[in-house]
Amino acid sequence: FYTDLSCTVIKTMATLFLLLALMGTCLTGPVEMLHEDLLRGVCQDTLRIGGATPYFARNVAHRLHSLTLEDIRYYFKRDVTQDNGVPTVNKDLGSEERVLYNAPLAGLDSSFSTPALRYLDLVLRKMDDAHYSITNFSILEKLSHVYHMAELWQHASVHYSSFLLNPPSREMCTCVSDLHLNTITQELELLALKIKYPGITSGDYLENKGNFNDYGYGIHYSYGKTADPSPEFQAALAGFDFSGPEDEVVRRIAEELVDGDRGMEKNLVNEEGWEYWKEKVQTMAEEGGRYRAWTRRETTSSPCSCTANSMLR
Repeated sequence: FYTDLSCTVIKTMATLFLLLALMGTCLTGPVEMLHEDLLRGVCQDTLRIGGATPYFARNVAHRLHSLTLEDIRYYFKRDVTQDNGVPTVNKDLGSEERVLYNAPLAGLDSSFSTPALRYLDLVLRKMDDAHYSITNFSILEKLSHVYHMAELWQHASVHYSSFLLNPPSREMCTCVSDLHLNTITQELELLALKIKYPGITSGDYLENKGNFNDYGYGIHYSYGKTADPSPEFQAALAGFDFSGPEDEVVRRIAEELVDGDRGMEKNLVNEEGWEYWKEKVQTMAEEGGRYRAWTRRETTSSPCSCTANSMLR
């Protein structure tokens, strides 16, 4: 029933878009904006019907942000190419190209037989590079972050296998794959800047930049003191323009996208620090569990079905 309903909605909207396109010669700007708003609304409804929560994009962006091609091949699909269509955050903090639209090769040393030593080698051989990975993180904190992400990918690989056995509908695949309409791109852009400029969305970043020099971004990626962003914040993020010189983008984010997030407020230098980090890591894993119901939703064999593998090239 839900699949038939969402297919009907898509067809109805397509007819409306065709009519609007005929008006495009005199209303190009407004029509394009209306197209985008309508399509985004359709995708939100499709994802909701498919079982995703309103925080789908935020959750996915966190799990994508440090993914490499080697990680995709190890945890998800062995024959994925460099033209893989999986976006991630650029680990080169000196670049203004914040989001990469194909997960790159990281150069993990395959002479090591375990992922743990490959990750250890990757971080340690870049330990003198101040512009690598995460602002203000120590080597121990960078290692903890890498292992934290590997834990999330290991859990995600189980649910990816479920998708292969019980694939979602075609319109679900379309909405999951359209990074702009589902706002995953926006979430990745924001996360990239939170990593690069800790405290940027705190509400007092411009006035107190120096206060954030001792801490990195929050690995739990919560919005302030609550686990979920408000609808108003999500709407503001969806419509935010990340183009332009980075210093100008940073200023606008600090003023317009305030969520109270001050990053990790304890360094990993002792047992007390680890207890703080451990709680954040485990909270992130528990939040991810809320999204697992989507993988268990029954699908039909309607013409709208597709395979999960079509989302990885």
